[in-house]
Amino acid sequence: MQFLFTRTMAAILEVTSKLEHALLVQLAVGKAFCAIAAIHWQQHALGEEDLTTIGSVLPLLQNLTQASLGATFFGDQLQLTPSVVIAAALAPLGLYLLAQTPERRRASLRRASALSEAVAAVAAALLRWIPSAM
Repeated sequence: MQFLFTRTMAAILEVTSKLEHALLVQLAVGKAFCAIAAIHWQQHALGEEDLTTIGSVLPLLQNLTQASLGATFFGDQLQLTPSVVIAAALAPLGLYLLAQTPERRRASLRRASALSEAVAAVAAALLRWIPSAM
């Protein structure tokens, strides 16, 4: 939400360059509310024992959200290169692995070692394919 507020505020300032625009004030209040809420939830995350989940999943989700919202509302474009497609395909697996508790993650990785090896082999093959495809 902060991203949408910021981009919309920038678009208004680019067109009107007037700080007293009524919508600009409403957007600034919404952005401030979102910033305070984000700090609040980050402080709650500090109380949790497993900060690796918050520290790794949150930035990934924020970047994916900003890219999709920018493309949807502001016409941003992302070039679909093989590396972007590979990263987008492997992101759900990474989110799944990161969202588990450490004990469950270790047990899950032991049970799914064959799957992990297969995914690593596919990723390595795709990375070898990228230079030859370009």
